[in-house]
Amino acid sequence: MKANLITLLSFFLSTFFSFGQDVIPDRAGADSSLENTSPYMSIDEKINTRWLSNGKGKKITYSFNENITFNGLKIAFYASNARESEFNLEISNDSIAWTAVGGKFISTKGFSNSELEAFSFPTQNAKHIRLICQGNNINEFNSIYELKVTLTENTNSQEPTNESSKWEQSDNNISYTNGNVGIGTTNPLKKLHIYNTSTYEAGYIHSNQNGTLLRYRDKSNKVLEIGSQQGDAVIRTDGEVRVNVESGTGDVGIGITNTKGFKLGVNGKIAATEVKVALYNNWSDFVFYDDYKLPTLTEVEEHIREKGHLKDIPSAAAVAKNGIFLGEMDAKLLQKIEELTLYTIDQEKRIAKQDSKLEKQEKEIEKLKTLVTQLLEANK
Repeated sequence: MKANLITLLSFFLSTFFSFGQDVIPDRAGADSSLENTSPYMSIDEKINTRWLSNGKGKKITYSFNENITFNGLKIAFYASNARESEFNLEISNDSIAWTAVGGKFISTKGFSNSELEAFSFPTQNAKHIRLICQGNNINEFNSIYELKVTLTENTNSQEPTNESSKWEQSDNNISYTNGNVGIGTTNPLKKLHIYNTSTYEAGYIHSNQNGTLLRYRDKSNKVLEIGSQQGDAVIRTDGEVRVNVESGTGDVGIGITNTKGFKLGVNGKIAATEVKVALYNNWSDFVFYDDYKLPTLTEVEEHIREKGHLKDIPSAAAVAKNGIFLGEMDAKLLQKIEELTLYTIDQEKRIAKQDSKLEKQEKEIEKLKTLVTQLLEANK
């Protein structure tokens, strides 16, 4: 029974997951991009987005996290039903030293925009792939809708014997200890590598309990758990929920599970380089309207004496109980600043009027002094 189970599992994995696959690079970069396009758009699995550049010799580079073994590319070029796109191919292990592969590649006219055309070449092993684009037979634009890399097929995918199997069984457990396991890929980069091309869902975990968590533990026994709990998506450390996303509303809690109706709730301090309140309708420019009734300073003084705080500003007790809304509080503080500005302008006008009056009085006093002096001189 043990031998049959191991043989069946090994044959299943080699049959369904060991053939050559078309994989998407992990990253993409280019020396130039036009018209709101980007290199990433050529690997986003969306046939209606693309990378675009203009000029012969423009480069676009695709990179993997680890070296891969491959023998082909599949590319969907823009307007490939009428154009023949040209490019040269280079590979590298360190993105510094590059090696040319083959000569010039030319796409075949007649493919639709959504079709991936295959380009084959001798088997290569590299971490970085670079296309040096040479325009097309009509103009010098380079435009790629989508690109995939064809991994070299596993030539040892025949049914293995029990003696060569790497799968081991102990009681009800099955283990694989020698190498990496690939599902959907023949070039697994880590202990478990799942590559999916059909949907966003690369796996499915189901539980009949109130939650399911994937647990990650390092050698210091630090644990990170990601999954679902009571219907919500959670990230936990040390058994405590650190981030909670409510399933019905999408509200996010950091350090709390109940955001009390707010889209983001944080239990703790927040540090940010900038905070923007995108829209607030009740801004305080109404203070400068002609019909605004500016309180007199006597009225302000009476309110402070009676209430212990400025009018329209919450008291310390109210803030301690209910907190504040940043947009609303900023508007109220601005209202008080604008009122203070009006008081200052009015005070400046009063001071200017007083200065003018004093200046006039000083001139009159000087005239009187002159007259008195003249009268005294006349009576001598």
